[in-house]
Amino acid sequence: MTADILVFGAHRAPLQKRTKKTNANACHPSLTLGMTEVSQGWPWRAITDYKNSMSTPEKPKGELVIRTIAMPADTNPNGDVFGGWLMSQMDLGSGILASKTAKARVVTVAMEGLSFLQPVGVGDTVACYAWVEKIGRTSMTIPVEVWVERFREHGIQVLVTRGVFIYVAVDDAGRPIPVQRDGA
Repeated sequence: MTADILVFGAHRAPLQKRTKKTNANACHPSLTLGMTEVSQGWPWRAITDYKNSMSTPEKPKGELVIRTIAMPADTNPNGDVFGGWLMSQMDLGSGILASKTAKARVVTVAMEGLSFLQPVGVGDTVACYAWVEKIGRTSMTIPVEVWVERFREHGIQVLVTRGVFIYVAVDDAGRPIPVQRDGA
């Protein structure tokens, strides 16, 4: 069996079409690591079908850490917001929460499991929600969800991206320091 594969470039360059043999017994035939298999229709259809098969929460989890509007300067030629712009908003918002939690300067040391579930368009109101999942001696693990209110569709929020950011508290010289805990 063969399937057409559409590969997203690092800068969302035009999609390149390739053909690949697939295993009919694969656990989920519509997605492979870093690629989306599409047998017919627009590329977002396979992504949306996969997203709809997962359970998505009905409302945001965590506290609102940043809210902004996607502007034309943040988009690719197709009008979708660059994933890197969205990731930077997530890093800014979760960094605010990490700094407030640690009561110190923090640095981003890792990102895990970043998933782009739906595209973000110009005019969408982008809201990042975050919570502290774990506090280590010097580090904090902070999951982030990005919800948008579509342009001209007031009141309806859609989950578009999620990921986990890991921060380390540092001193002025950039050396790791213990996270200051409440009551300590």
